Amino acid sequence: MTTVVPNPCAQCTHDSKEADAQADAILCAQPDHADQPAAAHARLMASHEEYSRLRALALLRLDQARTHERTTNKLCPSYKPRQKVLTQQRMGEGVKLRLMTVKHGLQTLLRTDIPENDQAAILHAIGHVVHYNRCLVIHAMAFVRFYLTAILESGVHVPRALFSPAFFIGVFQLLAGDEWTNTKIFEGAQRDTLFYIFAQFRQSFPHIIMGKIPSSSGRPASRFSNITDYTAIELAASIKNHVVEDFAGFYISYLQGEMMRQHEELKPGHARAYAIYAYDRAANDEKFDAELPTPRLPQERKEALQATAESLATASEARWRQVHANIMEEKRRIAAATRIRQAQAQEMQRATLAERERRIRATTGQAEGPPVDEAILDQSDTGTMPGDVDASSEPASDVADTASVPGDMDATTTSRVSVTTASLTRHPHHFLKVMYEILQTMESWGDADEIQPAEPQESVTFPWVFRQLADNVTEWTRLNRRKRTRLTHLVSDLINKGDAIDPQRLPYNLSVASRFAIHHLGQDTIDRIHQGQFTPDTIIARSRVRLFTIAPVPALRFKFIHISHNALIQILRHFNLATYAIGPEAAPPDGEMHPVLEIFNWKKLRRPAGSAFENAFVTDAYSVGMLFKKAVPADRPPKLTLEDFDATDLDTCRFWGIDPGVTEVYVAVDGSSESHGIYNTLPPAMPCQLAHIRPVPGTEAWRPFDYYAAPISSCSVRCAEDPVRLPVRTPARPRSLSAPPRKSHPMALRLHNRHEIRRVSSAEFDRMTGRHITNRRINAMKQTPIGDQTVTNIESTISTAKTARIDRMTRHVRELLAALPRLLPFYGPHHQALRFLNYQGKQKATANMVNVLINGGNKYPRRDDDTISMRRSTDKPMR
Repeated sequence: MTTVVPNPCAQCTHDSKEADAQADAILCAQPDHADQPAAAHARLMASHEEYSRLRALALLRLDQARTHERTTNKLCPSYKPRQKVLTQQRMGEGVKLRLMTVKHGLQTLLRTDIPENDQAAILHAIGHVVHYNRCLVIHAMAFVRFYLTAILESGVHVPRALFSPAFFIGVFQLLAGDEWTNTKIFEGAQRDTLFYIFAQFRQSFPHIIMGKIPSSSGRPASRFSNITDYTAIELAASIKNHVVEDFAGFYISYLQGEMMRQHEELKPGHARAYAIYAYDRAANDEKFDAELPTPRLPQERKEALQATAESLATASEARWRQVHANIMEEKRRIAAATRIRQAQAQEMQRATLAERERRIRATTGQAEGPPVDEAILDQSDTGTMPGDVDASSEPASDVADTASVPGDMDATTTSRVSVTTASLTRHPHHFLKVMYEILQTMESWGDADEIQPAEPQESVTFPWVFRQLADNVTEWTRLNRRKRTRLTHLVSDLINKGDAIDPQRLPYNLSVASRFAIHHLGQDTIDRIHQGQFTPDTIIARSRVRLFTIAPVPALRFKFIHISHNALIQILRHFNLATYAIGPEAAPPDGEMHPVLEIFNWKKLRRPAGSAFENAFVTDAYSVGMLFKKAVPADRPPKLTLEDFDATDLDTCRFWGIDPGVTEVYVAVDGSSESHGIYNTLPPAMPCQLAHIRPVPGTEAWRPFDYYAAPISSCSVRCAEDPVRLPVRTPARPRSLSAPPRKSHPMALRLHNRHEIRRVSSAEFDRMTGRHITNRRINAMKQTPIGDQTVTNIESTISTAKTARIDRMTRHVRELLAALPRLLPFYGPHHQALRFLNYQGKQKATANMVNVLINGGNKYPRRDDDTISMRRSTDKPMR
């Protein structure tokens, strides 16, 4: 089966037109053959043969052009391999490759023999393209959010082409002031809807059209399509990942809100547990079994919560069946449209061939022309368009129907369907509509929850106190979520009980002014409640649910762009730097570096051994990442399991258990032991210490930290069995068995020389990376006034994009575009410099963290006696 592409290959189409032109020239040059002698008639027949050959060649090249779009396709007679194909050929066919990036500063990587003015010009050219790409992405995603909200609010289905790079390439064309060229990815009605919404968008925001980058060398303005095409691929992947990766989380948040609205006394944690159970039950995914939560609640309440969760799961299953029905309807519609297009193409080609035969017979005087090449006709009759579905080759539904027959719509009304990662990936446009529906419902909850009290209130609610504290406590933004919640619960309970709030008993990390502000807030509220005058302006009956955006919102900072050797040549020529735009446009056939990339000093980069350069790099105008491909080793050692080891391996191997903690990146524990347990017994090699440790009353077990239970005097006996001879320190006073130890004792850490605990906390990792320093700088710069406002104030004026209403989305886009001229300079090169410092710090911190796990690093240095000094979690973080 031959696939017909919407944009035929330009090279093959050009060759077909050339052959047609040559055939027409031969036809026009032939005189009337009626009174010609035999020799002239022979020449005429030879010309006819050449004419027929050129016509057949033109028809063949035209048919070949419909099978591919570019010369990089192997179906093209003028095939030109891409860079990745050349790399694969160099590394070996069938070898699995992985991409590697070597980063460096852009300015310091340029060759030093390039004049300073040219270096500045090269940096300015690349920075100009990066800035244009950033603005293009921000404007494009603003239009996509506006477009999705408009069509979904109107009840129009989301086109599946939204998740293809061709859609974003078309949006870039509209924003640059060009026409949308690829019109075959949409149906007629969908294309008209898109153009109509863009016309409204452009009318509402006249400055949305960005134009193109002007050239300083007299060349036409350009939007650098070979660079923005890579950006379109990234945006298409990001909006698809927004649906595939986040759909489950969004839907669980919706179910959690439903649980809390039907059971107002339910805590958020319990509500989320039941929401996860309801989603897993409705999704019917084999990888995730639905587990019923078992909270510590009365049995009656648990039964009521379970009934509510099951009813929500049943409603969700009905929604999945509707999605399944929509997918089946779409498949039938596409299949019918495909058959119509195939019939039209077949009829058109038959008419074309008949017309050519008629012209040949009229020219040569033959009664019958050469037979029609049915093979070519049959080859094109079976073509399909991109996006068409062949019902015989694809499953009936990717929302897997576990009991229905493909195409049997009646079976889906009683059977269960599945929502898996595969179904989300294949049909994201259908699930995006579901996301909009639940977002619309969740947003309506927030609008309905803001009510005006009809009469004075007798108590305060948690959301109202939360907002009051946010307005009155200066240190509110520096408190974490847990501290905010605890403080809000404390103030709410004291006010509802009528107890005064003592400023001295409030958290110590609050200032004196904040403590007295809380005291006056509580006292004033209590007085108003007792007097029957507590009527706040707005009372929120329930906590707001967390909303989400219908499409991703890109950051305002510079983004990495992909620059190939061709794109670099275009940039240099565009900005009057043609002196450095050397080398051919095609990639070197031997896979070596292109000459145009010699503007960089490659001696400063450490090229990975055994790698092939891709003749491309990514950059954000401050740093640059060179792209290499390296072969994945085929002879990797197999992964070992516990069955591969026995007791004799303990002499040469140490078994560690590693797992992330609550506040740690990881906690690694050495589980190896020779003959004695680690926690319940003591090694018999320390009789002097053993004599001073008392067993736990009522048991025969020894606990290492219970040596504080009795006074311990310094031991005067030196044991020959103890090679370390640790001194035993005497505590200041005896402690009871129930009292916790003050500090770890050296002896307690040496109960077993082979048992170690190595950990790296999140605070240590952040300190090693230096992010706290760069984040402090960024926050300080955000407080610097820009005109009459700071960056923080400007960003706070932009309304949220988490809305399903077109009027609110229009307001968001208007405020965003109005703030961009003041925000984009802030997120400029100096901001990228701090990000690059964070990247470098993260690389160093990761290497240090690996060293801590493997050999202890600097945190757990080894001693001469091959023992480890164990540090507690209370020690200082690593520097």
